[in-house]
Amino acid sequence: MAEGRAGIRSQKAAPIFEKFVNDGFLPWAENEHRAHPSTYVRYGVSTKALVPFFGRYRLEGISAGLVEKFKVSRAAEISAAGTNRDLAALRMILNFAKRQQHIDRNPVCDVEFLAEGPGNMRIVSHEEQQQYLSAASPLVYDVALLIVETGMRPGEVFWLKAEDLNLPQRYLKVTGGKTRFVRRNIPLTESAIEVLKI
Repeated sequence: MAEGRAGIRSQKAAPIFEKFVNDGFLPWAENEHRAHPSTYVRYGVSTKALVPFFGRYRLEGISAGLVEKFKVSRAAEISAAGTNRDLAALRMILNFAKRQQHIDRNPVCDVEFLAEGPGNMRIVSHEEQQQYLSAASPLVYDVALLIVETGMRPGEVFWLKAEDLNLPQRYLKVTGGKTRFVRRNIPLTESAIEVLKI
C-alpha cells in the first residue's frame, strides 16, 4: 500500500471553483467554441454570476443543495430563462471538471431547472419602426432594415458573408447555427436587396 501497488491512492484536493473556471474552463471553452464565439460569450456572462456565489468552494464541495440555493437566489434577480442559462453553464463547467477527474459526479444533474413561460413578445408598430429608422445612423439603419425585412437575428446579420448572398435569385443563406431550423434560405425584399447591393 505504501508503494501504491494496492490500487489505493490518496486523492488530491480538487481546485477552488474560481481558479478552475478562470484557469481551466474558460480557456478550454474559448478554444472549443472557436467556431461559435457566442457560446463562449454566453459562458463568460454566466460565470460573472457563478464565480461570486461558488468561487470559494472546492469543486467537490459543490452539492446539489448549494446549487439549489444558487437557483433560488438567482431567480430572485433575473428571469427563469436567464437562471436556467446560468445553471446550464454551471452544468457544463462541472462536466468539464468531471472529465478532468476532479469530481466523480455532477450535482447539477440532481437539480430541476425552472419552468420557462412563453416569454413576452411585442410587435413593433410601423410608426415605431419609421421613428427608429429615421433617427438611426446609416450603418444602424441598414442593419435594422435587414432585421425587419428578413426576420434575421442581429448576430446573423453581422455574420453575413458575400458568399451567403444570391441577389440574382433574391435570397440569402444563413449557414451558421446549431440546428437545421437555424440554417435556412431567406427570400429578400426589394428594400433588403438595396441594402445588400452596397
